Formats: sequence, structure tokens, C-alpha cells
Amino acid sequence: MPNVGDGYPATSPAELLAALESSPSGLSAAEARRRLDEYGPNLVERRQSDNDWRLLGRQLASPLVLLLVFATGVSLFAGGLTEAALVGVVVATSVGIGFWRERGARGALEKLAGRLVLKARVLRDGAEQAVPAGDVVPGDVVLLNAGSIVPADAVLLEANDFFTSEATLTGESFPVAKRVGPSDPGASLGQRAGCVFMGTNARSGSARALVVRTGRQTEFGAIAHRLAEARPETEF
Repeated sequence: MPNVGDGYPATSPAELLAALESSPSGLSAAEARRRLDEYGPNLVERRQSDNDWRLLGRQLASPLVLLLVFATGVSLFAGGLTEAALVGVVVATSVGIGFWRERGARGALEKLAGRLVLKARVLRDGAEQAVPAGDVVPGDVVLLNAGSIVPADAVLLEANDFFTSEATLTGESFPVAKRVGPSDPGASLGQRAGCVFMGTNARSGSARALVVRTGRQTEFGAIAHRLAEARPETEF
């Protein structure tokens, strides 16, 4: 199965085409189907959305919280109003912090998922086709114009006055100029001028890009995976 390493931003487009066994005219439809079976769909991880009451219930179901609630009841029964009040404040603070962290992560994940494109324009058998974004595979050549949402992590093969917005990933509010060519080894995400990333959008110009990473392997997918993971209990 063709693949590229983490150093792909510093690799020339010609070398990446060879490594991915692709060409500037893209993959054949049959090869794209085969790669979809091998790599899996180009989808990011999504956690089942819970309503606020379920989130709150999960916080209250913590063994530590239940122990503290029991301790509060014992203190009240024994007449220790001050101790009960202090433990109650600790319980409320712990539950509140956990609830807002979970709620914030849920909201962030939903916003990320809302940026994903449903269709992508790719070259298959040398012709332009619109395919579901989930069917994009490494080695595909995608076509991007102003307003396009980038469907996967890719390197540029052609770029004409091409600018993208990468605020979703880097926080940079201004459009970023893109050009064909490798980036410096160790360049940060925002300095990879020859790369485009899933979930970012084209602001102007046009480009052709070679897909190198899809799904969870993308920068966008890695962020979504971290947000979907269960948060560990804190020492507090």
C-alpha cells in the first residue's frame, strides 16, 4: 500500500507522486476503489452527542462525587453544618468544572464537524468528477477554487494566486498565500506554504493538490480525535 511519512511537507511534489503511485491526472476509478478499501473512508471521528442533562448525569455518577455526597449527608445528620457546606461547595465545583469542560469539547467537535465538505472535485481516469468527500483517498488529485473546502491534507501540484484560510487549525485570521514546492523541514503548520489541510477553505485563486493524508491521519482528524476522547479525571 503506497504511503508517505511525516516528512511529506519537505518532499517535492514529484517525489510524492511517485511514492503514492499517482500522477498529475489522478487515479483510475478502479484504483481509487481499491485504496478506499485499504485506507478506509475519509471521515473524522465523531462522538455521539449528549444533551446537557446526560452530561450533568455523567458528572454526578462519578464514584468520588457520590462519596462526597454521602459525606455531606453524614455531616448534616451529625449536625456538622459547616463541614457539610464545605463538602457541598467542593462537590458543586467539581461537577461544574467537569460539566463545562465536557460541554465545551462537545461544542468544539460539532463546530469542527460542521466545516467538513460533503463533495469534492477530483480527477479520476483523467476527468473531473464530483465524489463524496468520504471517498477521497491518498493519491487523489483534488481541484480547488475560491470557496472550496479542502477535503483532505494535500500538497499543491499547481497554484494560481491561491490563498486559504487556516484559522480553524492555526488561529491565523488572515488568508495564507500558498505556492508549489516543499517546505523547510520542521516548519510549523502555518509555515507549510506548499500544503493545504482538511477543513480549511480556499479564499481566492485556484489549485490542484495531491492528497497525502485522509480521515483521522489528517491534522483536522487528529484534533477531532482528541476532542472525542474521554477526558481523564483530574486530581482535584
